[in-house]
Formats: sequence, structure tokens, C-alpha cells
Amino acid sequence: MKKENNMPFAEWLLWKKLETGNPQGYEFYYNYEIGGVTVNFYCPKAKLAVEVKEKNFKKGIEERMKKQYLQSLGITILQFTPNDIYKNRYKILESILHKIEKKYAQSLQVSRQSALIHEGA
Repeated sequence: MKKENNMPFAEWLLWKKLETGNPQGYEFYYNYEIGGVTVNFYCPKAKLAVEVKEKNFKKGIEERMKKQYLQSLGITILQFTPNDIYKNRYKILESILHKIEKKYAQSLQVSRQSALIHEGA
């Protein structure tokens, strides 16, 4: 994906890392809409949203409602500042991939337990 004119540089840097530094091939979408709210990056397979917000970003009622809504759908939200991305984008990518793997492992465990329960029924 090319850097869009309206894509902030920090988001573009993270997007490039998600696109090229993602050996497991988890698919991310940019400016993804979920039920009327938009997140910077979203991985549907892991139900993981990644937001890039300035350190001094004021969390108003709208932002809190957005977070509650996404969490009610089982979506985990990770938030980073542009400065974090400039300084530590490789560690950020590692933490995002770790979170995906952790969520995916939990999902597999729940699926296995559900299958065992249904086998016993």
C-alpha cells in the first residue's frame, strides 16, 4: 500500500511493518469501520484493533463509548503514540504479534474445549 496523502507518517510506518514484518500473514486493514466506529488498524482473525493517538489525546465520552463498544464485541485494543512508533516500531510490532498469538491460542483452546464437551454429550 502506498502512503495515502491523509495518512499520518507514524501510521504509515506502522502500516509498513504490519504489511511486511508479519511472517504469520495476519491480515490487517487500515481505517477499518466496525459498527459505525473506525479504528486505525484492525485484524479480524484476532479481533485486535490498534490505535495511534497523541500522548496528550483527550479521551472524551465518545472515545470511552467507542472503547466499551469494541470491547463488548470481544475486540482487544492496543494504543500507541506516534513517538512510540518512531522510536520502537520493531518492539511495537513484536507486541502486536504476541497479542495476536496469545488471543489465537486462547481461541483454539476454547474451540477444543467446546469440541470435547460436544463429543461427551
